[in-house]
Order: sequence, then structure tokens, then C-alpha cells
Amino acid sequence: MSITFPVRPDLAFLDFTQTLLGPALALRRSGLAVHYFDGVRDPARIPGYRKVLLESCFGAVAVEPCFTARRIIYSESFSDAWWALQEGQQTDAPIVIEDPFAASIHPLQVDLRLEQLQPRLETVDDLVVVDMSDLAVPLHPKFLELPGTKLKREIAPSAATELGITPYPFLYNPVLLTLDYAWGLDACTPDDRTPLRDGWFCGTIGHARYGGRRKSALQAIVARHPGARFAIHDGDVPTLENLREVQRSRTVLHPPGRGTICFRTHEALRFGVPMLVEQRPQIALPELLQASFITELTDAEEASAAAVRCYQECYSPEAAGRLLQDHGHAPTYTYPFTEPRT
Repeated sequence: MSITFPVRPDLAFLDFTQTLLGPALALRRSGLAVHYFDGVRDPARIPGYRKVLLESCFGAVAVEPCFTARRIIYSESFSDAWWALQEGQQTDAPIVIEDPFAASIHPLQVDLRLEQLQPRLETVDDLVVVDMSDLAVPLHPKFLELPGTKLKREIAPSAATELGITPYPFLYNPVLLTLDYAWGLDACTPDDRTPLRDGWFCGTIGHARYGGRRKSALQAIVARHPGARFAIHDGDVPTLENLREVQRSRTVLHPPGRGTICFRTHEALRFGVPMLVEQRPQIALPELLQASFITELTDAEEASAAAVRCYQECYSPEAAGRLLQDHGHAPTYTYPFTEPRT
């Protein structure tokens, strides 16, 4: 069923990346009328935990987009699609011609979607366009051509300034969101948060998209800290156990995938755990988020305080939602974005 509002919605999300659910939930809980559509028109195809989250916060699952809201927020993985098109990658994925809104990693699916959306988007008075790709470059020409305010998850500070694109370095684990917003955190809260180890990692290490970067970074982190107690798991830990172990570690090892920001960022910051990296991120980040990434274990205690403040002030779904609500013009709680630290 579609959601109907007694008044014109304040915000309508066209979230074809399914990554803006966190800020959408936070904005809905703040009292705004929010329509959230992620391209899925058959509720039976929505994972159970995500359906619980949508129904508990929005009252129902939206199965059609809304173009009448006061502000439209449209997200795609623009850079991913443009990279794949230029490199001839992901072309074996299906193109869903009969439903342009369907999810597909084929690079032409974005073009197909835009054929239907662009005439509507060009008539919208208040449009925010968000590139949630995990690539900083290349920039998709159609992302740059669309009207409205532009935001991008991964972007170099110089490019953000030159092109007038607001950095939007947020990504949320939907299972952790469901615990936080619907079920409660008891299921993933350990009885004792005394650190058992110096660093914890659970995730896919050898995915082809990562080009060996994640494995190399983990090896470099381990080599830099001889004698440190690290636990590294190649994706073989259940989600709730992973969240418990995050809270029982001094740091979360945070190697890159294709980009910097990932579900691990949310998991670490939500529980005030700093992130141990091989080298500091090279994308535009708020100062508190930069301070939550460390290259030396000796900085873990100081960075833990920064991680707690970071989540509260500039990384929570509420903070990400406020940035969208403020039309992409960065308010004081997210700026200044700093040049990468050395």
C-alpha cells in the first residue's frame, strides 16, 4: 500500500541506493511528514528487519515515489555507474526495462531511471541530489547536470570546494538501525564492555571490488603494531555477535573497500570505538570524524572520546538528517571539513 498524508509531505526520498533510510527515519521522528521510497514496489521482497523498521517509523511501506513534497531528496550511486560504463564493468547484470526503479548494478539502469525521472525532477522547486557511491571519482556528468543542491558521500576536499558539492560522508548498517529505532540495543549489548583485545575486524576481505586494498591495509596495520591483540574475521561472525565484539575492543580495524565510509564506520562510532587505519582518509570529513580515525594504538583512548562526540554531534542519523533538512548547506555541526591529515 502507498502512504498518504493529510498534508503535503515535507520531504520525499527517492532513495535508489537504499542508504538514506537512517536520516529519513530521524527526520520522521523529528515530527516531519516524510515519504520514503527506495524503488521496491513489492513489499514481499523487503527483508524482514527492514520492513519492521519502515512500518514502525513510517506506518507503511511506500511502493510509489512522491513528487509533491516540499523537498525531494534523490539518491543514486552515480560515480559507480559512470565508472562501470567507462570500464565496461557490470554489464552482465540485467537491465530491468519494464521497471526503471528496480535495483540493478548494470550501469545503464541509472540512465534508464533518469529517462523517467529527469523531466519530473527538473520541475521540482526544491531538489537535493545525493551521490552515495563508494567512489570519489569519476563524477557522473548527469549528476553534475541535474538541478538542485549536490551532496556526495565520498569526495576530495578540493573537489568539493571547486564544484560546490557538499560532502555527505554517512552510511548506516540497516540491522543496527533496526535495533536502535525499533527493537532496542539489548540484543547486541555485552554484559561487560571491558576490552578483550586491541582491535577487531569482521568483514569481507578479498572481494574483487576491493582490488586487494583491504587485505594489504590489514596486513600493514598488524605489521605496524607487533604484539597487539587483534582479532580478524573474514565475514564469518553473526551480526549481533559482531556488534557485541565491537564494544569489547579498544579499536575497530577499518581498512578501505573501494572507498572509506562503510557500515563499519557506523558500527564503531555508534558505540564510541575509534577506528584504526593504515593511513588517514583522503576524503572530506568533519573534524571529529577525522579525529576518530587513528593510525597508532597509543591514540586509542583520546580518540575514543572523539568517537563518542562524533556520533552525537555529526554522525548520528539525526545529524545526517539535519544536513539534508538544511538543503545541503553545511551547518556548524558538520564543518569545517578538513584537508586530510598526514
